[in-house]
Amino acid sequence: MRKYLRVPAAVLGLLIVLLSLAGGAVSAEQAHTVNGVTVRYSDFSSSHNECWSYAHSFYYKVWGKTFDSNFYGSDNLLRNRSKEELTLTPEHLKEYVSQAVPGAVIRICNSGCLYGSDPMGHSLFIVSIQSDGFTAFEGGLSARPHCREHFYTWEEFCQTSWLGGRYGYIKYIKWPSASGEEEPALPSDPPVEEPSQPNKEEPTPPSGEEPTQPSVEQPSRPVKEDPELPAQLEVLEVPQLVTYAVGDLNRSGTVDTADYVMLKRAVNGTIRLTDTQLKGGDLNGDGVVDEQDFRLLKAQLYAERLLPTFSFSEMADFLLNLLF
Repeated sequence: MRKYLRVPAAVLGLLIVLLSLAGGAVSAEQAHTVNGVTVRYSDFSSSHNECWSYAHSFYYKVWGKTFDSNFYGSDNLLRNRSKEELTLTPEHLKEYVSQAVPGAVIRICNSGCLYGSDPMGHSLFIVSIQSDGFTAFEGGLSARPHCREHFYTWEEFCQTSWLGGRYGYIKYIKWPSASGEEEPALPSDPPVEEPSQPNKEEPTPPSGEEPTQPSVEQPSRPVKEDPELPAQLEVLEVPQLVTYAVGDLNRSGTVDTADYVMLKRAVNGTIRLTDTQLKGGDLNGDGVVDEQDFRLLKAQLYAERLLPTFSFSEMADFLLNLLF
């Protein structure tokens, strides 16, 4: 009997640990309203080294748009800064983040990844900005659950001790209206002044007679018939062009998990895409279908809740159902 109860007790102990961890995570959560959308750091799951996908999921949820790692994009606040101005210092960080808005994404990297592709870097989703620092949702961490909400002072963030201190530059701070440019208003046409006509005195008709208006005859214009034109014009039906969304590789009309599987197999080299499928799989528009496009599609489907996640509470429910 003692041996029979030993296994359920071990599972129950694991369940208690998981429930305590889940309870601690839930109690530490705080809701933030960004661009009219309520977000919590637990809205999306993360795994080790997936900080960019985690931040991208919140960016898509809040703005309904995607972003890439292009330094020179118009959505990068720092696109016109020199390399010296991009060094990660408390002064630079405070100056740049204070110009941003909640919902912006900040990425830090080393000098070799500053202007080109950046396989090494760290991205965070900013949810609030204060005078002494900022609060961000941060994924890709080494310890479970690999994501958190954290307030950084300007000095603490620049130490990057939680990342081993290996990043010394700010690559971008992005949000849709970071360029600050508004479309110029179309010039209005100047008012047209009517030419003034000299006043002419009309002759007064004799008393008892109604004034008559002179009749003006319109010249009749003969209608010439063109013998080359048919009596009735034939109406031609123009076929309607069908457009598909970027990411819809299989041209089903929707971007879903089937496209996710197809793009994953293509990136892994399992299948070869046709020219039409290559156009649908090039999410960032760089002309190449690669891991970057797969990460964009994965983040989009996570944001739309089309890919499953497995939280601590769901794991606890699973074990409870297993025991009872």
